[in-house]
Amino acid sequence: MTSETRRPAERAQLTLDLAYAFDQPAHDLDIELRVRPLRATDTGLPSIRLASEPEGRFDPPVVNGNGGVVDRLRLAGPALRLRLNASFDHPVDPDAALPALAPTPADLVLEGLLDPTRSTPWPQALADLRQSWRYSDEPRYQRQALQEIAQRRVGSCEAIARLAIEIIRARNIPARFVGGYRLAGPSGDTRPVRRHAWIAIWEGSQWRMLDPLAPSAAGQCLIPTAFASRLPEIATIQGSFKGAGTARLTVSAHAQRYRASVERGHSP
Repeated sequence: MTSETRRPAERAQLTLDLAYAFDQPAHDLDIELRVRPLRATDTGLPSIRLASEPEGRFDPPVVNGNGGVVDRLRLAGPALRLRLNASFDHPVDPDAALPALAPTPADLVLEGLLDPTRSTPWPQALADLRQSWRYSDEPRYQRQALQEIAQRRVGSCEAIARLAIEIIRARNIPARFVGGYRLAGPSGDTRPVRRHAWIAIWEGSQWRMLDPLAPSAAGQCLIPTAFASRLPEIATIQGSFKGAGTARLTVSAHAQRYRASVERGHSP
């Protein structure tokens, strides 16, 4: 048997820190995490390192109806603070496979915006949207109605994703929201990583990811962790608790890109 070395594959190590701060001791915490990379349906669950402080019980991961992996933490409490840590390695692949789930009627639901560009091919409509868009993550732009988003053309990645989804679905093409992380910087560098939202379009046999903010996938490193028909369903973390009146959640992320050689053996 001989061995053949494939060209080095670029990978990324992503580490997330999520912290809850409660105004009063909280108890009976039941937290759902959507932080694992999305998997193709024919592969196993992606490995991940999870920890909490104070220590809680992580249930075995499950695959939800959208094909995403959900890790659930149960904490009996009480606690004034809860810190969660998640870390995993993932290939840097602009063509990463999404779960090959068939579209549902929910993937065609419209918010009700009248789209005057419906006669324009969707690639051109998205290109026009991108050119006119002004990115802003200011709080005053976070809760805009879709009509306001269409008029102002200013807002976050989630805002432009909502408008892009409307453009695609108005042409009777199934589309979904994708949530995850966007890494920046060349191989080997440590650069900022941001929570990001983009979309996926059904192409007849598979879903193709598309970032409405980027003209192409070249040079991008997008790590998808959630995939759903509705925007709230791609949230990184959701949960419930008792006792506390309010909770403040902060999320920070760190990424390291690197190259790893992969050896493959084969018979002559």
